[in-house]
Amino acid sequence: MYLSYQKWYIKWVKERMPISEEKIVRMERQMAIYLIIFGSLFTLKDLI
Repeated sequence: MYLSYQKWYIKWVKERMPISEEKIVRMERQMAIYLIIFGSLFTLKDLI
């Protein structure tokens, strides 16, 4: 969620994918949630 507030990041994404700024922020939030879930699952797997 940090990158979605950086104008250079939004400009970089828009150069590659012509989508709205709201969608960029939403996509980044979803990916952050996925990373947290998968990271937690893999950590738990290693601990068990």
